[in-house]
Amino acid sequence: MDAVSTQFINRGNAYGNKGEWDRAIRDYDEVIRLEPQNADAYNSHGISYGSKGDDDRAIQDFNQAIQLDPQDARAFNNRGNAYCKKGDYDNAIKDYDRAIELNPNYAKAFNGRGGAFARKGEYDRAIADFDQAIRLDPQYKSPVENRALAIEKSRKPPNPLQQAIERGIEAQGLAKSKPIRP
Repeated sequence: MDAVSTQFINRGNAYGNKGEWDRAIRDYDEVIRLEPQNADAYNSHGISYGSKGDDDRAIQDFNQAIQLDPQDARAFNNRGNAYCKKGDYDNAIKDYDRAIELNPNYAKAFNGRGGAFARKGEYDRAIADFDQAIRLDPQYKSPVENRALAIEKSRKPPNPLQQAIERGIEAQGLAKSKPIRP
């Protein structure tokens, strides 16, 4: 990457960090104009569009980044995030799988895949992925929070009849150690 492109990438990243997505996109557009084979520019472009809520455009940019650099785990992870936001959990999981295959230590990909599994109601798989993300990066807070939510959602609601019986026993002052089986 030449010095001018580097300046545009850096400034685009700074705009992105401030949430100024349109300005970031303009800078990434300039890098793409100067260096149409720059996979990082397409990846950053896609992140910016995704942050603006245009997930279809983000996916187009991630597709281009992957075409230019099929070994970039970040582009697969980012496309997985965009698919997940659109509710396309199966394609998201495929992309997270590929990101993990390319970089088995990529905590964000495990966290993303865990989120997709959780949204599909596959809580055991989600929790396993969140656990792995935590092992890989103990300072990464998102999988800790996501794991707690997945555990909470995985609990089956108690049987209403059993609850009523237990409340009745408690109200009568009977020992809870002898539950009545419905």
